[in-house]
Amino acid sequence: VKVLSKIRHPNLLILLGACPEALSLVYEYMPKG
Repeated sequence: VKVLSKIRHPNLLILLGACPEALSLVYEYMPKG
């Protein structure tokens, strides 16, 4: 998760956070995605 949150690329969404209890990753909103 730490590595994914630092990745910046025009074709990738930004990782905003994670919830270990729900095993979920939260990414920025992608319109028409």
